[in-house]
Amino acid sequence: MTRFAAGIDLGAACTKVIIIDADGEVLARSLEKTGFQPDRAAARCLAGALEAAGLAQDDLSVVVSTGFARHLASMRHRAVTELTAATHGARLLFPAAGSVLDLGGQTIKACRFDERGRILAFRLNEKCASGTGAFLERTARIMGVGLDQVDALARQSLHPAPISSVCAVFAESEIISQLMQAVLPQDIMQGALIACVERALQILRQAGRQDELVLAGGVLHFATAAELLQQKLGSQVRLPADGMRQFVAALGAALIGIRFGKEVSS
Repeated sequence: MTRFAAGIDLGAACTKVIIIDADGEVLARSLEKTGFQPDRAAARCLAGALEAAGLAQDDLSVVVSTGFARHLASMRHRAVTELTAATHGARLLFPAAGSVLDLGGQTIKACRFDERGRILAFRLNEKCASGTGAFLERTARIMGVGLDQVDALARQSLHPAPISSVCAVFAESEIISQLMQAVLPQDIMQGALIACVERALQILRQAGRQDELVLAGGVLHFATAAELLQQKLGSQVRLPADGMRQFVAALGAALIGIRFGKEVSS
């Protein structure tokens, strides 16, 4: 019997670990910057979660990895795609969910699925960081503000600056040009958040949407981005508790471990 399982989401920006028991109860979670050595980040993150849960690694029946660098986690028993993991995590948090939109550090992913969790359609932006957390980080860096200041700055905006480019590199040039034209930093920051939301909505439209829609990903730690998405999407939008928004895929990976054990998958 699978008693405890760990899900490791090795994202391009951050690595997340969640440990759950056989009932799907979250025992602990941990987050680390992925950096250039994903396996070491995964090991540190897993060790942190185990310590928080009061468990040893031998107590884990199965470890399931997902994410950009999922095959680099040497401690894994099984690896699954981000979309598969996010679907399971979304359905555990919101059993009636039919779609998920994940705004991560380097990618935006959208998928819709049936009542059994089988993916019906999906879209993602694999080749451009426009609309992702990395784009927002660069925007904040250009304006000399910390990530913890982004929301406060954006809320001061009265006239959000339009950022028309869908390319992260060109959008960055556009932002620098706006600063040179004395556009207010708060208007640029709010414009960048709006651009992220519009890019995410474009990908969601391509995948199609079924209610209920679950929002996930690190970009949602910016409360302004979450609010803009909820305004644009209307009813039947489900937002995980703040601490869980970045852990939906890791949660799904752990749940797959509980349900299916150590069977190896790509």
